Amino acid sequence: MGEEGGKIMEEKSQGAFEYVLLLAGILLVVVMAIVILRSSVITGAQEQVNSSVGAYRNATALNCDASGYCS
Repeated sequence: MGEEGGKIMEEKSQGAFEYVLLLAGILLVVVMAIVILRSSVITGAQEQVNSSVGAYRNATALNCDASGYCS
C-alpha cells in the first residue's frame, strides 16, 4: 500500500472536502436569497398597509363612504 495508497486517500479526502465546500457555498446562497426575498416581501406588504391606512384616514376625514362618495 505504501506511498500510492497514501496518495489515493489524500485525493479522496480532498474530493470530499471540495464537495463539502460546494455544499456550504450553495447553502450560503440559498440563505441569502431567502433573507433578501423575505425583507422585500415584508417591505412591500408594509408599504401597502401604510397606503391603505392613509387612504382610509383621508376618506374618513372627508366623510366619504366605501364607494368613494363624499358628502
